Amino acid sequence: LTLFQQVGGTVGLALTGTIFGSKLIEEIPAQMIAAGVPQEVVGGFLTSGGAALQNLSGTNDLGAALRAAGGEQIAPFVDAMVVGIHQAFSIATSTTFVLGIGASLVAALLVFFGLPGGRMGESPAVEKGEPAPAS
Repeated sequence: LTLFQQVGGTVGLALTGTIFGSKLIEEIPAQMIAAGVPQEVVGGFLTSGGAALQNLSGTNDLGAALRAAGGEQIAPFVDAMVVGIHQAFSIATSTTFVLGIGASLVAALLVFFGLPGGRMGESPAVEKGEPAPAS
């Protein structure tokens, strides 16, 4: 049982991490543009700012990290970029949770309808009103 719990947790974490990461990378450009960052700045940030994307996981000031990575060229757009990145992070998080909730519901339905009824430790004979076999 512990082995399957560990394997299930590892596989589940790998899947949700992959879904989160791919959705975040997909949403960052769209959300930056929606926040008012020009297309040219977003394109330049994504091609030359790959290192900045790696540093987004810290707990420091995101605006300062972007200014340090992008220099003075992106300084007027840093606030809008931060808003876009936060929005993309929120969308990626919600997508991950929706998929997790869906998977939980499917698992609950499989358990509810797929397993035989009755209490644990009772044989099927007890459910039908027949006496349980002597041990």
